Amino acid sequence: MTVSEVQEKVSPEELCWWMAYNRISPIGPARQDYNAALIAQAVYNSNMGKGRRLKLDDVRLKWGEGGKTMIRNMKGMINLLSSVAGLKRKG
Repeated sequence: MTVSEVQEKVSPEELCWWMAYNRISPIGPARQDYNAALIAQAVYNSNMGKGRRLKLDDVRLKWGEGGKTMIRNMKGMINLLSSVAGLKRKG
């Protein structure tokens, strides 16, 4: 739905309700990132010893922190998943 369509079909009050609901229970990419992080955390923690546990924030992508931070986070995720899979990564 486009912005114009939302303005035509959704009242400001209803839009406020949806915005509040989204803050409590995110819809879309934010929730997908959270769910992916939960899976990555569970896979890693189930394959590592007790001293090497990850927190959810260790694997969750953090959008809006700038390009270099995002790239570093993505490289970290690739390295993490490679190590769990037993793969050696070049570079």
